[in-house]
Amino acid sequence: GKGDKGGKGGKGGAKGGPDVVVPLRVTTKGVKSAADTVVQSFSFCERAPKVSTDKKAGNVQELLQVLNDLLKNLPLSAEGKEGTKQEVLTNSIEMVFAPNTTMYQYDAKVTPEVKQRRRHIALIEEIMKDQYPGVECVVANDTIYTNQELRNNDTVYKPTLDWAQKLSTEFKFVMKRTTEITTTKITQDVITIFSKIMKSVLDKSSFQRIGRVYYDMSRKREIPRMRKYIVPGLYMTLSPAQTASGLCIMVDVVHKVISTDTCFEELQLSDRKNHKTLEYKVKDTVMMTTYDAKDKKKRTVHIDGVDTSKNENTKLDELKGMTMKEYVEKTYGEKVPPGQPLLVHKALRKNKDTGDMDTVTEYYLPSTLRVTGLAPQIGGTEIRKKMTEMCAVRPNERFKKIKSLTISFLKVFKPVGTKWGLTAQKGFLVANSRELENPTIEMSQGYTKKGTSWRFDIDRRPQNPTPTTGCIEVSRKLANILVMVPKRGEGTWKDIKRILNNSLSHFAGGKKIDFREQWVPEFSAKCVRSTVEEFGNKADMYLFVADKKDDGAYEEVKRATHSHGVASQVIKTETFTGSKTKSCANNVAAQMHVKRGNPLWKVQGCSFPDTMVVGIATHHPGDGAGRGAKCSIMGIASSTDNEMKDYYMQRVVLQAGATISKELQEPFNNALKEYHAANKSYPKEIVFLREGGSEGEIPLIMLEEIAKIKKCLQDMGVKAKVTFFLVLRNSHLRIASFTQGKDKDGSLIGTITSDGAPPSGTVIDNTVTHPKAFEFFLLAQVANIGSPCAVKYKCLHFEGEKLNPDKYERLANSLASMYYNWQGPIALPAPIMYAQKDAKMTGDCLLDGKNLVSSPAVTKARMPGL
Repeated sequence: GKGDKGGKGGKGGAKGGPDVVVPLRVTTKGVKSAADTVVQSFSFCERAPKVSTDKKAGNVQELLQVLNDLLKNLPLSAEGKEGTKQEVLTNSIEMVFAPNTTMYQYDAKVTPEVKQRRRHIALIEEIMKDQYPGVECVVANDTIYTNQELRNNDTVYKPTLDWAQKLSTEFKFVMKRTTEITTTKITQDVITIFSKIMKSVLDKSSFQRIGRVYYDMSRKREIPRMRKYIVPGLYMTLSPAQTASGLCIMVDVVHKVISTDTCFEELQLSDRKNHKTLEYKVKDTVMMTTYDAKDKKKRTVHIDGVDTSKNENTKLDELKGMTMKEYVEKTYGEKVPPGQPLLVHKALRKNKDTGDMDTVTEYYLPSTLRVTGLAPQIGGTEIRKKMTEMCAVRPNERFKKIKSLTISFLKVFKPVGTKWGLTAQKGFLVANSRELENPTIEMSQGYTKKGTSWRFDIDRRPQNPTPTTGCIEVSRKLANILVMVPKRGEGTWKDIKRILNNSLSHFAGGKKIDFREQWVPEFSAKCVRSTVEEFGNKADMYLFVADKKDDGAYEEVKRATHSHGVASQVIKTETFTGSKTKSCANNVAAQMHVKRGNPLWKVQGCSFPDTMVVGIATHHPGDGAGRGAKCSIMGIASSTDNEMKDYYMQRVVLQAGATISKELQEPFNNALKEYHAANKSYPKEIVFLREGGSEGEIPLIMLEEIAKIKKCLQDMGVKAKVTFFLVLRNSHLRIASFTQGKDKDGSLIGTITSDGAPPSGTVIDNTVTHPKAFEFFLLAQVANIGSPCAVKYKCLHFEGEKLNPDKYERLANSLASMYYNWQGPIALPAPIMYAQKDAKMTGDCLLDGKNLVSSPAVTKARMPGL
């Protein structure tokens, strides 16, 4: 399982002294070990700079000094006080250590070197079984952990593994003890050991590993009339916690859809000569092999296309002149039906000579693959409906499933865990949560709404003297709209025009909206391009009526209007049908006004004077391995007012697949200038909300982003305090309201009600959070159906006098209600969603190779990606 990367804070490091456990993969047992760890952290990021402790020792020393300075601003754990207190049940289990548990760490080296990590580990495990029979050990790359003290070793070993014998008849094995590890403190070494133990137990159990999740194939359920089945899987992550032992394991249930038929049977390849039909049916689907790979586990493969010029009898250079039929029958013993085109998978593989990532083409036979997931082209929508009906979505049902799978896991884990002095407590952990007050939404003319849902019913406002919804501010007028109407949509547009005009004028406070219609033959890229080139930036906004789906035309809409600095809106004629025409018009009108920068509402009390909030999100355009050919985009949304209503959008082009930017100084500089232009002063505090980023990337985020942000402030002479949060949406923390009581086996679970989902605004900053660093879980969204997942906020940097948890928890909860694309609170803060939407629009439509489509210095589009 994945775990929080805990480590030690050393001299001059985190607040609290050398014994503080910090959520970083950094140890400071002397400069060399610290340098090695930082270099190791860099090595886990493909695009990170390569640093050598031998050749560039000065560079490492400099990085360590910067990192240690940043660690001084790592805030300690704290709990808020606001809100109504309530105990909730979490899907976490406390792990307990036997008294005085000691483990031993050894460095291992094998010569000649085995470059493939899995094979390297497999070889060391074989050597350990031969040299130390009966000894429990865990191998992590070049490090070995044991539960008993062993002698150092320097020997020559003759391997029995087939692939190892081909590589060399003899391997020199050197093992040297480095340190003892005790469980009195939870460090990264402790988490690594027990994560490896859990993984090895799961690998040897009846659970089937698919990707990173372990599935119980014995519990699969068939979807009626779909020729597919649903398989429950076990997701586990080990992390530090505020418990007696300081460690807990988070357990969640995930589901995977797998076809009962092979791809060859399901696609009914009678139309196999039609390349376009085949490509549409299989492209971008994830498939699972029918056979077990060399590690005795099934593989999952992302299909990037179809090669109809090749079949099962084509000799391939990749197989040393063998055909796919010969290879599959010889290697896996499966019969190969005739008449199969080859499915293409483009994998990213590390070049052993250059160290760069190269794209390698792999081929698969349709008869050896089964479709997994919810591919829309193979009935994904219908399957999703069936899954909703079949899967346990209510909290009580989900927790029962989690408990059942956990019991199955603990049965095989207990004998192994006992040898390492580790056992699991019965029952789930109970955390003290607090329900924050629902934000009060203020709209036009003083109209307020308090709750978790609000609608733009412009004719249902009894408090208002006139039925005007209106934006709370119309500083950027929307009066002149150019509409491109295709001939086939002429009749529908006349009906839409009347309703949409009414909605737009209401949002503009009753002001008249002028539509200028441009009639074109069809909704196509060519017509879009010619229309925008003719009128340029003369309109406040472009409105395109789409009578058909055309991805190329949609991309051209965004590219052409962006180049002129004008916002655009595309509406489908099929959307404006039936009883929802009016509500659709209201939503479209709201979006159009927001794209111009007119806020729809504000949250009462969400006023943080002299504070700028910055949301950061990353988007990887393309699909599968094809993403390697396109640059990634980082979206940045920075607020320009104290009530977080208005945002300044920017985007940064990254290398393909990258998630960390080294070029934040320029956009951050622009954001500060924009804030100063709007407020005539600079902010005194800047709160960063950064979505994504793994635990292993935290040192890079601190060195490449936080350090650059601080340098920018220093260069501009701005004395603003920086607070930086890592926001993790997929935390897998499930929580449920319950009444005290115990199940038959003494564990807490039997008293959850079917509607036990906690209310919106539930926050947890104890028990399951880090014992030394400040972090909290927030459930801001409304859980009408299902068991929601709380969002994790991990604070990496804080420069204030004294940390006030209530302030940041209230800020995050309020910002979840400031997303103008949804009339209710959402899971993530609005700045992150705005940054995410803008990055997606930019990456999908505005990226020309490695460059963005240029736009004028003065633009009429404030938030074009909404």
